[in-house]
Amino acid sequence: MKTLSAKRGFTLIELLVVIGLIAVLAGGIGLSLGGGDKSNGLKSAQNIISSLLSGARGQAALSQADAALVVNVNTTDDNFLRELRIVKRDSTNTKWVVSGNPIYLDKGVYIVPSETANLSTVTFGTTNGTWSKLYSTAFYISDKSVIYIDDSATVKINDSEYAVISRFTSLGTTSAGQIVLSSADLTGPNQLKFSNPDNVRGATISAYGVTTLINEAEAFK
Repeated sequence: MKTLSAKRGFTLIELLVVIGLIAVLAGGIGLSLGGGDKSNGLKSAQNIISSLLSGARGQAALSQADAALVVNVNTTDDNFLRELRIVKRDSTNTKWVVSGNPIYLDKGVYIVPSETANLSTVTFGTTNGTWSKLYSTAFYISDKSVIYIDDSATVKINDSEYAVISRFTSLGTTSAGQIVLSSADLTGPNQLKFSNPDNVRGATISAYGVTTLINEAEAFK
């Protein structure tokens, strides 16, 4: 008598991992297709952020450990506030280890830091309006650290410091907040001035890890 083999569906974790990997790939494609002007650059950056958040959430499910999206906050680095990476906790749960390659926002587009970040090389111009409520709240400058290449956590990445934007648990939960993107002008070596609070995009993140894209300043307020 013939027997039929049981059909097995995808588990939630498998689906999250697949979605996360696709999202990271999509982020890279979005970067390569980003247009030359600031409007296209902001839209491209917004898509990258959304993709990488999904990728970090999927990585947390895959590794069954905390994972995070981090941004370069080394004020002496040319990729300050525009280099993004997905990282996960190492086996000792004390250090961040990279997962995949870095992704860069278009030139001239940066993540707006939190109001309390106190980054000495960042200023905000108010000639074109106020930045009230347009800072990134999902930006834990206090969770600033060096990241490592592999699980041995001995090889640092150029000694650059990174700050956590969003940190996901293995269940996909995180701290609610917002990520704001805007253009900025270089006024000196790695000296950034954000001058146009009306020209922003970004995303909000719920405590359950759900990302909602925001396309205008008023939506943040």
